[in-house]
Amino acid sequence: MERIVGWDDPILKAPSPTSFPTYFARHVYIPNSIRLAAQRFRGENTDFAFIYGSSLYKEDASSGMIDMGIFVENIGRFHQENMKAFGGDYGDPHSVWFHTWFNKNRPNFYHTKLSIDGEIKPAKYFSIQFDQAIDRLNSWDIYLSGRLHKPMIAPLVEPADQETKNQLNYAVNQSRINGAVLALALIDEEFSFRKFAEVYASISYLGDRRGKYEKDNKHLIILEECWDEFGNMLPPILEALTDVGMIESTGNDNFARGISLSHESVEKFLEKSNRRAKVLNISNAVTVGIQKSLKYVMSKEERARASRARVPEIA
Repeated sequence: MERIVGWDDPILKAPSPTSFPTYFARHVYIPNSIRLAAQRFRGENTDFAFIYGSSLYKEDASSGMIDMGIFVENIGRFHQENMKAFGGDYGDPHSVWFHTWFNKNRPNFYHTKLSIDGEIKPAKYFSIQFDQAIDRLNSWDIYLSGRLHKPMIAPLVEPADQETKNQLNYAVNQSRINGAVLALALIDEEFSFRKFAEVYASISYLGDRRGKYEKDNKHLIILEECWDEFGNMLPPILEALTDVGMIESTGNDNFARGISLSHESVEKFLEKSNRRAKVLNISNAVTVGIQKSLKYVMSKEERARASRARVPEIA
């Protein structure tokens, strides 16, 4: 019989983040021109830089927006150097101290332009100090983890030393285990791999709802476009849950829950996460700049309207 547990139950910490390799989409082709453009984020202060999300698959190719994340050793040093070289990326107040303070315990987002094969392309990137990113990924925070839950992440700059790399891999795996535990509470007691993948892909959107500014059923579109990627990333995570008795395999890619958080407690958690995300998304207008932010929101709303009729079927 299934056992429902609370958030403080030790079983939730039992699945091991070191029991499986960290999945990144290393095989995805990234043009050299993009790698060269991203050199601006390389340096002794950068621990990890990556392209993520729809930049790496055809679902959002028409927008041309490149999404990147930057984990740095010292966030104050990053803003001092980045503002000096790329001051136009920053909204007001145009102050290193302010952007450093605002970046504490949360990602700061910025919009910029990159020269790709002689063409100017729009891009957005977020910055966060490495140790803060690790703390966020190891916790239940969805705002940052949701951007690394899915498999479409391609490293541009990787940690230089093995200890830092191990910290990163552990934290990314832990964030994905947490996402799987949340998904487990939202599905039927008996479920297929495909259903699990669908609910798992939705977690970041349930914890960060963006209403009319986001495509309907975007998680299904992502799952359709990246099914092979999810098929590579999720099985070792499910195996980690199986090893500690949270689920059991019933054969033919079907599973049954053994131990889970309650559906109601996870729904409350996601609502709380969503309220925090709304505040953070609004505050992004400060770092991005009001004019850029409004232009971006209008562009997303226009693309969302254009895709309303497209609800993919995952066979």
